[in-house]
Amino acid sequence: PAYHGCTLGALALTGYAPMTAPFDPMMRQMPKIPAPRAYLDGLDPTDPDTGRHYADMLEERILQEGPETVLAFIVEPIGGASTGCLMPPEGYMQRIREICDRYNVLLIHDEVISGGGRTGTFFAADNWGTVPDIAALSKGFGAGYMPLGAVIAQERIVEAVLGHGGFIHGFTYAGNPLACAAGLAVIEEIERQDMMANALDVGTQLGHRLRALMNRYPIIGDVRGMGMLQAFELVADRSTMAPLPKDLNAHDRLVEAAYDEGLIIYSRRTRGGYSGDHFIVAPPMITTTQQVEEIIEKLTRALDRFCEDAGL
Repeated sequence: PAYHGCTLGALALTGYAPMTAPFDPMMRQMPKIPAPRAYLDGLDPTDPDTGRHYADMLEERILQEGPETVLAFIVEPIGGASTGCLMPPEGYMQRIREICDRYNVLLIHDEVISGGGRTGTFFAADNWGTVPDIAALSKGFGAGYMPLGAVIAQERIVEAVLGHGGFIHGFTYAGNPLACAAGLAVIEEIERQDMMANALDVGTQLGHRLRALMNRYPIIGDVRGMGMLQAFELVADRSTMAPLPKDLNAHDRLVEAAYDEGLIIYSRRTRGGYSGDHFIVAPPMITTTQQVEEIIEKLTRALDRFCEDAGL
């Protein structure tokens, strides 16, 4: 499951029930496969057999639906809002590429959150050497200066669309020259300041410091991510990964406690949108080692306050 957007087409691909259920009568739901949550299933994410286990679910579903009816498979290389920086197990990304090629299914990477350089490469999928047929990009691409997003496609796909008259619909602000100029300037600055290298280096330090918090807080069940895209998940029991009670509303309360400390973190319910609590920590790509320490200090105070208030 992943969140892919708020239009009916994107919602039909989204696997986050609280955000899709109100619109179910208006949508034609698309087939989905489980996210590769090895950490919840007791599997080793570094074992290639684990990656194959989850990727083969795609092949099974394609065969179930009928390969001739499946146009594309869309995936976040690193999980976003729905799964909280979920990392693909070893071999997963390569295997789904192979499966899509085998059945002539287009592979679409949703890089809206993971793209833009914060994982150390401009596209997160580059970390696994996989190339999609189509990629969606936004957020860090414009760095918040202008509303900007892009769809990048292989030339053969672009030519096929143009050869059949192009798209039926258009958008008033598509190709806006000011937004495009801002995006170009952002890319130039990312390269000039070597931000991707900094994101990987300092982001790795952030990941280490977040993992160190597991020694202090038994309720932190998992820390995951890459570069400046990190997350941690709170649980009631680390050995079983059972989630905290829903009525604790940890996903709201810890965010508020952090905000009071001057720290912004992003939360969602982990298990289908109805239970579980994960928190994304994704500071700017220019973050320094000293600022990582500041983040951890603020987060520690927020966790202390939450645990005290929640009686944990």
